[in-house]
Amino acid sequence: MKKRVIVLSAIFFLVCTGLFSGMALAQKGIHAEIDKQQRRIDQGVISGALTRNEAEVLQGNLAYIRNAFDKARADGTLNPREEKRLRNMLHENSKQIYEKKHNMPVRKLY
Repeated sequence: MKKRVIVLSAIFFLVCTGLFSGMALAQKGIHAEIDKQQRRIDQGVISGALTRNEAEVLQGNLAYIRNAFDKARADGTLNPREEKRLRNMLHENSKQIYEKKHNMPVRKLY
């Protein structure tokens, strides 16, 4: 009986540890992506690939995502629905960064 309780306790501990480490990995991954996008925006401004207005729009998007991330993890956990929503927002912002960095400037032909 005592051996069974110990085994069940060990299994419960391992399952809980795995779940919490998975949530921690998701939070680290999202935080790392936010940092990566910030570096991409900064690099675009430095290189001249982004105008001031484009950078302000992208920074605003990133600030919105940061606030959503902070609100989502305010209760201590990041559920799969919240994680998916944040990853979708980050993906869309990443596409916008690429498009704005690679758009051709409009030239006047006269």
